[in-house]
Amino acid sequence: MELSTKRKRAVPDQRADEFTPSPADRGRGSPRSPLSRDDFERRGIADVSTGGRQTRFGENRSGGLESDGSPCPSPSTAPVAVNQILFLCTGNYYRSRYAEIVFNHLAPAYGLVWQATSRGLAPDDRNPGPISQHTLAALRSAGIPAPNPLRFPMPVTENDLSAAQIVVAVKEAEHRPLLQRSFPGAVGQVEFWHVHDLDCAGPESALPQLRIHVEELMARLVDPSEIRWGPMVVPRSA
Repeated sequence: MELSTKRKRAVPDQRADEFTPSPADRGRGSPRSPLSRDDFERRGIADVSTGGRQTRFGENRSGGLESDGSPCPSPSTAPVAVNQILFLCTGNYYRSRYAEIVFNHLAPAYGLVWQATSRGLAPDDRNPGPISQHTLAALRSAGIPAPNPLRFPMPVTENDLSAAQIVVAVKEAEHRPLLQRSFPGAVGQVEFWHVHDLDCAGPESALPQLRIHVEELMARLVDPSEIRWGPMVVPRSA
């Protein structure tokens, strides 16, 4: 993954022994228009460049006066606005759980004020245990601790979709039909990737590819001007 030389923020090194897919292995998506500052204002995305102290563009929370004349909270007392990203897969058992845990583990190193969660579009009660053993093995190999205790898979809800500023479904061919059936109004909100489930690819190739996508997303979030997303169909509540 290449980052612009003008960005001086430290980015975690890729493990030397990690699988690196060829360009043909990476998901391809259609180009998207950059978000403007008005887009960020509409979606309620906090300004990540200030560590969350500026909760909206043009709304300085580090001093001065609020619109009603009351003092703004100081940086030491101001609440940190945490943005939400939602990863979706079919069962919330394997791929989306890996993306969620990797994102949350790496976010502090990128200086991101974002919290990831994950849900399933069609969880299967027949899956053994709370999370895939392939996911746990890949996390151990990368030196990333799994949450303790581990939760069981959860189905996505309307509230989950409306609470997230960014929604990612990890395989378009698999997940677009499920979204169109259950949440047709949310389809335009979703960024689709192309990471296979176990029926099409083994974890030794799918999960490293998924990590690359996650880190590319995080690199874009470091500089909000570089984010490319489609229009939001399920807006945040005012």
